[in-house]
Parts: sequence; C-alpha cells; structure tokens
Amino acid sequence: MNKTRYFFAFSLCFACFATIFSSIHACTYAKQPPVEPNMACDTLMPTYVNDVKPIIDANCSYPGCHAAGYQSGDFTTYSGMKSRLDGGQFQLRVLQIKDMPPSYASGPKELTPEELAILECWLQNGYPEQ
Repeated sequence: MNKTRYFFAFSLCFACFATIFSSIHACTYAKQPPVEPNMACDTLMPTYVNDVKPIIDANCSYPGCHAAGYQSGDFTTYSGMKSRLDGGQFQLRVLQIKDMPPSYASGPKELTPEELAILECWLQNGYPEQ
C-alpha cells in the first residue's frame, strides 16, 4: 500500500511540475516583427486632424489612458501629443513594441494594419498637424 501512496504522490508532484513548467514556458513574450517601411508614404500624406485624430480618439484618448488630465499624456489634442512625438515614445510604443493600446483597454485591443500604416506614414512625414 505504501508503494501505491508513493507512486500517487510522485505522479501528483510530477503533474504539478509539468503544469507549472508548461505555463511558464507558454507565457513568453512573442514580439511581433517591426513594421516594414511603407513605400506608399511618398504619396500618402496623413495629417493629425484628418487621419490620425480619429485613430487616437478611438484607441487612446479615453478616461484612464491618454485623456486630458492624466499622467500618461493628453492625446486629445495635437499639442498634448507633441512631446511624446518629439521624444520618440509614441513611435516606440505604437510601431516598435506594439503594446498600445494595452490589453486592458476598454476599446479595441490592437490597431489594424491600415491604422498602423497611417500612423507610420504620418510619423515618417514629420507628423503634420493639418
């Protein structure tokens, strides 16, 4: 009977270890490849007012994130975004790391390829306001 108990205890410990190990292994961060330069940026000239603001309003500038008065930056206006644009933080987080919008966002959890292309061209063209 003791052999059965030891075998059961060993099996249970092994199953727990295997579950924990596979869970940790499954949680590795799968970094997406960087956005390739878009050749259409020579002809596509997005502006903040016409093209970018609707993307920002839908994905970023809501209470608790990038709305007026929040420490993470006010993306409700062009002037509110300017320091993040000049410092490169916007490009880093949105186009390179691609962790914006965050998984806890109340709206969309990721930007569409079209939205990413608009933002990339906007940044490559010097992020014009109008």
